[in-house]
Amino acid sequence: MNFWNSLDRDERDCLFFHAAFALIVAAFLLAPLTYSLGWKIFLLLVIYNIAIPVAGHSLGHRSWVNIWLFVFPLSILQILPDFFLSAVLGSLIFPNTGFPFIGTVPAYMGLMWSLPLFGIVYTATRLRGRFESSKIYAIVALLTFVILGVSEATLWMLPIWYAAPHILAPFHVAVYVIVAEIMLGCATWYAYRAVETHGWAARIVAAFVVMLIYTGALSLSYLVIEKLLRS
Repeated sequence: MNFWNSLDRDERDCLFFHAAFALIVAAFLLAPLTYSLGWKIFLLLVIYNIAIPVAGHSLGHRSWVNIWLFVFPLSILQILPDFFLSAVLGSLIFPNTGFPFIGTVPAYMGLMWSLPLFGIVYTATRLRGRFESSKIYAIVALLTFVILGVSEATLWMLPIWYAAPHILAPFHVAVYVIVAEIMLGCATWYAYRAVETHGWAARIVAAFVVMLIYTGALSLSYLVIEKLLRS
């Protein structure tokens, strides 16, 4: 109760929104519908990516819209590093879930990254003024580790993706990916701060740079962990 009372209206609405969406996800995935898993995931992601800006605008939470306008194009661009991992490194496998692929990546993955990245950036924005910048980056790194680590450890069961058998992945969490994803979380927060008040062009350029940073971090992490430390 004390935690709930410590939150402002914006934060309470955000928690309520995501709790409601989590219930929708559970109900939709468990429902005996004739849709394939891939189409179920796609429809849920479409709902989320429409609902976030609409709810933000309707409730007067401009920051929701502003954050989404940055993480949405970044999410689309994230197909490229996923393509690199699955087609070039062969370290990531996307099973056939009945949805169209872009190369070796299900097309719905272009919408999926907006969920964790929205949560990470939103949390960081709410911490401004409460903590100094270095502490916020530490929290972003920890939050990224938790959110994406839990995703790696659970979503293979659906399955949406899973690490290739030769990859170091205790509890199905690929170690080299988690290291790179922490960099992704920090780079996303840094880039959002840089273009928060700018237009579409700056946002897309910043999103593209973050995607390149993440791809580079994946490559270096894979080299060090999989090829050097494990050789």
